[in-house]
Parts: sequence; C-alpha cells; structure tokens
Amino acid sequence: MNPGSRGRLRRLLAGTLAGGLLLGGAVAGAPLAAAAPGEIIGSTDPANATALPLGDSRSSLGNGFDQVDRNRYYRVQRSQPDSTIHLGAVMLPPGQGRDGFSIDTSLGQGRDCFSGSEFTPTRGGGVVAVSGDALDGCGPEPSVQARVQRVNLPEMTRAAEPAQTLLRVIEVPRARNYDQLPGPAPRPNPDELPTDNQAQVTAGTLIDPAPIESERSYRLRLTSGQLQVFATDLDWGQWLQVQARIAPSTETARVADAAPQFGITALGPDLGTVAETSASLTGDADQADLVTDPVALRAYRGRGGTPFLAGRHLIAVWLSPDALPGPLTVDYTLTTRVGGAVSGVPDFGGDQIRGAGSGRPAWRMPAAIGVGAVGVGLLVAAGAVWWVSRRRTGAAP
Repeated sequence: MNPGSRGRLRRLLAGTLAGGLLLGGAVAGAPLAAAAPGEIIGSTDPANATALPLGDSRSSLGNGFDQVDRNRYYRVQRSQPDSTIHLGAVMLPPGQGRDGFSIDTSLGQGRDCFSGSEFTPTRGGGVVAVSGDALDGCGPEPSVQARVQRVNLPEMTRAAEPAQTLLRVIEVPRARNYDQLPGPAPRPNPDELPTDNQAQVTAGTLIDPAPIESERSYRLRLTSGQLQVFATDLDWGQWLQVQARIAPSTETARVADAAPQFGITALGPDLGTVAETSASLTGDADQADLVTDPVALRAYRGRGGTPFLAGRHLIAVWLSPDALPGPLTVDYTLTTRVGGAVSGVPDFGGDQIRGAGSGRPAWRMPAAIGVGAVGVGLLVAAGAVWWVSRRRTGAAP
C-alpha cells in the first residue's frame, strides 16, 4: 500500500478500524497449509497463480503483516474472448478483529486492470469486507489474474491469524443488443411500505440466506454484532425497496447517546454492494430505508453502487456494537418490495451468465465463526462499510 493510500485509510479507520498465521508467518517459498475439503488454496506466488473456477469457492487469506503471505493470487479463465469476468469476495475476520482486503486484477507483466483496486474495511466488531465486480476491463486475453491482499495496518491486532474467504466468479457474455440496452435509470421514489401483510421467516446467513417475498412483512430480533441475511430475485429493469422499522425500546434509549448504528446493505449476484443505508437508534420508533436503482446491464462502469445483473440479491441487516457498553437487542419489522416492469433484457444469443445462481458452496463454517453468529457475523454485521480507494479504470461489460 503506498503512503497516500495508507494515510487515507488511516483517517477513515481512526478510532474504528484495526485486523491471518502467526506474526512473521509464511515467507516466500514457504509451504501453505493443506487444503480442507472443498477449499482452494491461493498461491503466494504470482507466477503460479491458483486456478479459480466459476461460481463459489472457499479460500483463505494469510498473515496481513507478512509482505508475502498477505497476498493470494488466482487466475480466472474466460470461456469466450469478449466476455466480462467479475469477482466478489467476502472475508471472515477472526473473532471480532477489525480487518479489510483489496483486490487487484491484471493481465500479468504489470498490466493492471485496476490501478488502485478497492478496500472495504469495516467499523469494528465481527465484520466482513466485501468486494464485488472486481474483474473487468481486461479483455480480450483468455485469462485474468487476481490478487486478493490482506490490509496491513498496525491497528489490526488479529491480522496475523488466517481469515476464511468466500470467492465468487461470474462470467457475463457480450450482449448482442448491448448498444440498444437502456443505461442507468433514475432511482425510484416509492411510497412507504405497509406492514400489515405479515409472514414468518427465520433469518438466514450470507451462505444460506432466507428467501422472502415482496410486500410481505417479517418481525425479527437482532443483536449487536450479528448479521441477518435475506434473499430476493430481481429481473432486468426491476428495483428493490427495503424498509426496517425498529420498535421503541427502553434499552436502546439508555444507550442513545452512543448513537448505535442500525443498517441495511443490498448485494448483487456478484456480491458487490448495490445500495446501503444506516440510521442512529434513539429508542423511539426508528426506521431505516433503502431503494436500489433499476437493474441495467449498461449501468455497470467498473464501480459498485448500482445493480447491473439480474438474479438473486441479498439483503443484510446489521446492528453495530461500536461504542456500546455491551450487547444490545432490538425488535424490528422488515418489509421489501420488488418494483418496476421487466425491461432492458440482454440478448446473449442463446448463451447465459455463468457462475451466477450457483448456490452456496459445499462447505459450512464452523459454529465458532458461523455466519451471522453474535459477535462474528458476516459482511457488515457490526458496522457501516467504508468504501475506500475506489480508483477503478474498468470498461463496461
């Protein structure tokens, strides 16, 4: 990390950020631990990058303080010369350590697709960094190399321990009607959602999200440091509205001066963030609202923040433990709406998007670091995600 990037990251992380192997762990040429069943071991040698298949893979990041072991190199093969490849990554930091990672992509020999990559550190307690749509702008060569690098900051007190990682690779063929497809559409301003159409659901995890229905309301309970994840499908041209109403609480009112943060993050099929919101809880009837842009393939410009792939979208609900004296539990009602008419459908000429909708990988996290576990959580379970250094140069798919 160059001094300028380090300085910007420190300022954003001040007082909040800090977090794979023992200090001074693996060195160049040192053997890596044997892979667990279903796990892919990323190489620490860029000349011997590990092949990464389409869909979901389990891997891990190494010692963030070690200049060699903090890097994992992967190579993704295109099936078509004009396709676009996207990589999403979710890291599970050890315990409640503060952590982060970046993704650099290149064609080898220093020819970078992204000069600055993307950092997604988070704000305290059992959170995960997420990076989506990170491989693009690299065609037409048959393969692309990706480096997933653990952030190296002294505040990260547990960065010497391994961090399990979920990697997702999606390949999008070139649309025959790409030039005729609509570009980004204005974000809708829908009416507030009703909450009288009640249903029941058990909150899910990032690996096993709970399906929910449009315009149905679900009553749930959330504890600080926990992540709850739900899934809904969006077609081309459709948008997502999410509303969370938090019930009044004397317990929350007692800690209102700490301004506990309740938030919602929406992820696209590539695991990239498409929208995010948060609210400070007061103990009264608080509310958090989120609306995404309509899904449009041409909305993608090498940056996160807008949905560009139809398919399963995830809704992550979290309560940050930052500044709280202890665990805080809130009751809330979650309501969603899928709106908009199906439009702007890409013509892939009988081909299809590969790797999307591949389902969860054939592995489960141990209970000690279970997705959504109190104090561990995934994604943004414990705090708002700070998106840092989004200096990308990728072209549209």
